[in-house]
Amino acid sequence: MSHLGHIEPGSRHLLRVGMSPDAPPDTEADGDGAFGYAHSYESSSRYDGPGLRVVLFVSGCLLRCSYCHNPDTWHLKDGAYIAAQEVIDRLGDFAPALLALDGGLTISGGEPMVQLAFTKRILAGAKKLGLHTAIETSGYLGDRVDDDYLANLDLVLLDIKSSDPETYRRTTERELAPTLRFAERLGAIFATTVASGSISGTIGADGAPFTASLPYGIMRLVIGVVFSLGLILVVVGGAELFTGNNLIVIAWASGRVRTQDLLANWLVAFCGNAIGAALTAILMFLTTQYTFGGGAVGFTALMTAKAKVELGLVPALTLGIMCNTLVCLAVWMCYSARTTAGRIITIVPPIAAFVAAGFEHSIANIYFLTIGLSIKYGAPETFWQAIRRTPDDFASLTWRTAVFDNLAPVTVGNVIGGSVMVAAVYWFIYLRKASDLNSR
Repeated sequence: MSHLGHIEPGSRHLLRVGMSPDAPPDTEADGDGAFGYAHSYESSSRYDGPGLRVVLFVSGCLLRCSYCHNPDTWHLKDGAYIAAQEVIDRLGDFAPALLALDGGLTISGGEPMVQLAFTKRILAGAKKLGLHTAIETSGYLGDRVDDDYLANLDLVLLDIKSSDPETYRRTTERELAPTLRFAERLGAIFATTVASGSISGTIGADGAPFTASLPYGIMRLVIGVVFSLGLILVVVGGAELFTGNNLIVIAWASGRVRTQDLLANWLVAFCGNAIGAALTAILMFLTTQYTFGGGAVGFTALMTAKAKVELGLVPALTLGIMCNTLVCLAVWMCYSARTTAGRIITIVPPIAAFVAAGFEHSIANIYFLTIGLSIKYGAPETFWQAIRRTPDDFASLTWRTAVFDNLAPVTVGNVIGGSVMVAAVYWFIYLRKASDLNSR
């Protein structure tokens, strides 16, 4: 057996940890993962994930890329045989700085999937330290990866060397198909959430669990574009949306709608929207979609709901104001469109903007809060084991906090944003004089 190497004190920026000439062939790596082969690490990377990163380079890779930057990591023997716990303990020394700088651990190589059990132990240990986790992988061994492994990851940096099978084979000496299967699997984790505007936001609303290394702002913008489907269905389908109906204030201020009729419309629309959003959330809970990706979808839904109830009164109110200002502007601009395509194009930019900016929409929040609460109180023990959390970790998420700490101030904010900042302002600018003349 190879000599058990230890990470000795030295440069905190780059450390080669040793070599193991007696290592087994690369295809026979792993075991239970308590020990493995590590090549080196960097302690201050800014290019391998968000924030400041520790990058662990493990040994072993089945690709033979002609332009490989790390050919000295191709074989297990190129690294030191060390304990996974030793890596985790050393990572703990860096944890306070990494957390302060919104960073974490990235495992590269080599290929992390050559040593699945070893890297899984290290990733799980990093998660217990509260660190963001990522791997840099070619995806060639993605068929070996199970959902439990993916549950330990916040980010997958998938390096597809070429989209052309022949070029890929010539460049890496391997086939492209396994990498594409893994890419499709990661894509499916995202795509399963794209069923309607609200549902699509379940993954990624608190930072997508699995991405192709898109920047945070770009990912939020993509989610916002998909989310706009909700208002498109309302406008094109002729449905009633409480927040959009705040524009009725224009007719009320012009004396064309009575106060009691205005309030009745809002009440009926809000109750109907609330029932629809809640029932949709319950239906989605019953599909067990929250278990997809090793529980990553459900964990993201829980974190989203938790963040919403912890906003605070003033932020929830003002985020609600800004949200419905944009929603009502989207509806208002639709009046200028003459075709269905024109309405769709008009809706997307304001809705994408409010989602990307993190504003709060009362009806959408009924969905997000209901699905989060349904998971908290109804998910089986296997789900909590998969995400390595308990319901107690979401103690702030209750029916009371959902209603009083989020929905109440957000709804008031939505009414102010739609009725005052859009409807009243446009009435004052364009219709006030006409109303004065009619009153004479």
